[in-house]
Amino acid sequence: MLKKMTAGVMAITLGASLLAGCSSDSADGGKVTLELFSNKSESIETYKGLIKEFEAENPDIKIKLDAPPEAETVLKTRLTKNDLPDIMSIAGNATYGELGRAGVLEDFAGTDLAKTVQPSYIDMINRLVGPETEGTFGLPYATNANAVIYNKAKFEEHGLEVPTTWDEFIASLEKVKAAGDIPIYFTLKDAWTGMIAWNSLGANVAGEDFAEKKNAGETSFTKKYDEVADKMAALVQYGHKDNMGVAYGDGNNAFAAGKSVFYLQGN
Repeated sequence: MLKKMTAGVMAITLGASLLAGCSSDSADGGKVTLELFSNKSESIETYKGLIKEFEAENPDIKIKLDAPPEAETVLKTRLTKNDLPDIMSIAGNATYGELGRAGVLEDFAGTDLAKTVQPSYIDMINRLVGPETEGTFGLPYATNANAVIYNKAKFEEHGLEVPTTWDEFIASLEKVKAAGDIPIYFTLKDAWTGMIAWNSLGANVAGEDFAEKKNAGETSFTKKYDEVADKMAALVQYGHKDNMGVAYGDGNNAFAAGKSVFYLQGN
């Protein structure tokens, strides 16, 4: 069975990133070629720089970078064809859990590399795979926090102060909307971007122990997520005219160009 490498950024309230080993490399004139698959288009230039440095230090290894649109869909399709990349930089999410349970990833449990990672992050990715499958199938290499990002110049323009409560946040959004500006730039054409606010609200409103209680049959989404859904619905009212029609990349550009005061994304 092929064993692959993974890397990724967790998309929970706080997250980590992953890395693993392979046996399907190809050789060309004594040079080994490895495929590096990334789910983030904005990291392409960073990886190109790292690859250039790595290949200079390892002239017998060539790295082929692939960062396609709809990366997780592509990855799942390739899994069904037994054609996984050698190295993957992917989110530490349900897809990572599926790959871990499928037995196609290298197990780093107990290795020196795994020992360099904070135990809490190892625990996070292990829980994504589930207790039925033993092993650590990725190496977290970075952490990510969901955040409300704001434009400092627009804050001054609207006379805002950083809100510290839900009510203060809503009051800030109302003030921006009344001034004719866009409070939050949503990018819900890429549905996953809705998880940024949803997961943060869920952790704070439904409680960090919600998953454990739900799995134990002690609670349900119906019981604990009414307030989360209401708050999410309230936030969407402060978006632009096409919340469902703008994708992640376009939203990044729009916020950078000052098209809104707030932006809900990872750091």
